Amino acid sequence: MAVAAQASDQVVQHRGWFIFLSVLLIVAGAAAIAFPVLSTFAVELWAAIAFAFWLLLGGIVGIVLGVMIWQQLPSSALSVLGLLLGINLVFSGITFLMLAMSGAAATTAAA
Repeated sequence: MAVAAQASDQVVQHRGWFIFLSVLLIVAGAAAIAFPVLSTFAVELWAAIAFAFWLLLGGIVGIVLGVMIWQQLPSSALSVLGLLLGINLVFSGITFLMLAMSGAAATTAAA
């Protein structure tokens, strides 16, 4: 009950944003129905931008993790190395998953 009341208070406090986003989503949906080919291009462009962002973010995380390992090498090499390697592998996995999904979408669209 308290969670629903809190969520309701949030909507009331930010009603202007919800109205703006609602109108924006309605207009975007109508445009997608009216121009399906153009909306497909826009979605593909958005996916390419998102993939480039994740690739850039993964590279930055890799560099930061490498610097952190280098700075703390003698004292906490074993414990920190496993944690930072795991974080880097998660970002790499997300990047390759997005790459595979974009390839599958391109193959399905071409067929």
